[in-house]
Amino acid sequence: MKTFLIRLKTILNYKWFIYLLLIILLIKPLLIIKDINKPIKVPNDSKISGVVLDYKINGNKLTIKTKQTTIIYYFKDNKEITRFKIGYGDTFHSSGAYQTYQSNSIPFNFNNKLYQQLNGHEYYFEAKVINLTPTNNYLYKVKNYYFNHLKSYDNYDYYLALMMGNKNYLDSDFETIYSDNGISHLLAMSGLHLGLFIIGINYFLKLIHISKSKRIIVFILFIIILLFMTNYNLSLLRASLFFLYLNLNKRFKVVNSNNKVLLYVLITCLLFNSRIIFNLGFIYSFLCTWALVNYHFSKQRILGLFEVSLVTFLVTLPITIKLNHSINLLSFLFNLILVPYMSYLLLPLIIFSSFIPFINPLASLFIRLFNYLNCIFYNISLFKVIIPDYPNYLIIIYYIIFIAFLKHKKFIIGLLSILLIIKIFPFFNNDYLITFLDVGQGDSILMVTPHLKQVIMIDTGGKVKYNNDFIYYKKYLDISKSINYLKGLGITKINYLIITHGDYDHMGEAINLVENFKVENVIFNCGEFNKLEKDLITVLDKKKISYSSCVDKIEDLIFLQTKDYDNENDNSNVIYTELNGYKFIFMGDAGVEKEKDILNKRNISNVDVLKVGHHGSKTSSSAYFINIIKPKYSIISVGSNNRYGHPNKEVLNNLKDSKIYRTDQDGSIMFKIKNNKLKIETCSP
Repeated sequence: MKTFLIRLKTILNYKWFIYLLLIILLIKPLLIIKDINKPIKVPNDSKISGVVLDYKINGNKLTIKTKQTTIIYYFKDNKEITRFKIGYGDTFHSSGAYQTYQSNSIPFNFNNKLYQQLNGHEYYFEAKVINLTPTNNYLYKVKNYYFNHLKSYDNYDYYLALMMGNKNYLDSDFETIYSDNGISHLLAMSGLHLGLFIIGINYFLKLIHISKSKRIIVFILFIIILLFMTNYNLSLLRASLFFLYLNLNKRFKVVNSNNKVLLYVLITCLLFNSRIIFNLGFIYSFLCTWALVNYHFSKQRILGLFEVSLVTFLVTLPITIKLNHSINLLSFLFNLILVPYMSYLLLPLIIFSSFIPFINPLASLFIRLFNYLNCIFYNISLFKVIIPDYPNYLIIIYYIIFIAFLKHKKFIIGLLSILLIIKIFPFFNNDYLITFLDVGQGDSILMVTPHLKQVIMIDTGGKVKYNNDFIYYKKYLDISKSINYLKGLGITKINYLIITHGDYDHMGEAINLVENFKVENVIFNCGEFNKLEKDLITVLDKKKISYSSCVDKIEDLIFLQTKDYDNENDNSNVIYTELNGYKFIFMGDAGVEKEKDILNKRNISNVDVLKVGHHGSKTSSSAYFINIIKPKYSIISVGSNNRYGHPNKEVLNNLKDSKIYRTDQDGSIMFKIKNNKLKIETCSP
């Protein structure tokens, strides 16, 4: 037996044995990536049953997670939501149809379809009818009791996130702030939370004189229960395995370094689930642990804490940039304050108060202070840097330099050099870019001239609003998606925001845009300002942003003004421009009458790109107008399955001699003028 253990230790410590295992186990994930573009075979089943592992209600949208798939159901009215009862472990029976996930229809945004496919979820089930049977499982009953117990607390969203790994209830505005500050990891179940639990349990077991060998058994039982309560959170799973392997290695001294222990944790995870390396939470958790295990920290406590924060910031930086296209250079300093605050104060308070309710008011006070500090840090905008999208090969180069940095700190210059190259790269771009953004039932167009000299945005799109007694979940423009696109291009400011007219589907997100992005000038259409426009002007005055209305020309854009009309649509700003000899005309919501007036005053023909008026409504794009301007390409910005029936069949017939692109079918449409040639790309959903 002793000889066997010696041989086992020799094999397990052999570096090439570890690498060989990893290479073999990584073959399957590589094959998954290779086959990702193959057609998806959607099951024909119209009925499905299963057990509820997790669920979320967002407005009238119910999402249920099961072991096999995800179920989506839309409530009919508020009464149905009130009557609806669901819990972990419940059995459901539903009828409906399987659907495939959609990709991002605006570039540089999170591709949910790709992410779901990589994680083994190629489709979901959209239910028309759903019936639930309450669970009889004792463990699930305990879990539901604890969940409902935490929901009775003030600031229960933080309790659910930190005690059960359930972030479904966190305020989305604060989540944005946490992400920008680089402290989202503090609200995810991970090694920090597990460590505090273990410290507390270990202290208690010492008090009652439980031996070390028995303590490890208690720890294992606790970890199993914790994983069940958190739906086997992958970051927590990684932390749990690392903790167990470290303790086993201390006792049996199987391998000779913590780095090898961590690699065997990765090997174990890959053995049970080869797709685990595609999970973002696991990636962040593993990278941070790997960097901390391999970095040589200063023995000075304060300097060491600074290095911990800096190393975790640098190791996750490429992924953070890919997801957000911006970084806050001070985020690692924020961590120096907020990590100890969470570790030694807020999290212990939440742990204790989750079992001792009268402590909840004190915990709530410190939660509010936590949010207050985050808001202060978030408003320090001086060190927020927009980083454009970059080729994936730069990630490989970055991590090669990072490995060198772990050994020699001077290589931090190389890491910063990579960031600088990425930052300045867009300024060498000599192309014109005109993008028709998919904002659902609305308009939003971005124009960028070579070297980012001029950035012009025409309209912003807008959310569909409903009455307050029942909140519908619908696909609408999230302004952050448009901003992510701007950031992905390396754009730091908009020179001109042009509002074609004051309808909500054209300017509903204008206030959000100027609140979240730098805008220098705003141009309104002719006619009186309506309430939406007045509300925007109030914000512009507050932020000291200049604005004007009823203009004739800015830069290379000509505004085809004719006369004042008695309706907002015909008062739309209609814009004409020529870029490198290519003619573009953007019609807003202008109708047939204004089309005739434009042709009477202007000599316009053989247009290359037409932004079709009023989303393809029959009130615009007359046969007379189209036959004269003769567009080569016609762009219809329209929402899928919209209630207006856009685009109109007669309009489509009028446009039949042009190549038609539709945002509901093609997603965002990008026209690039490169070397005097027009290139068209789409971002299909």
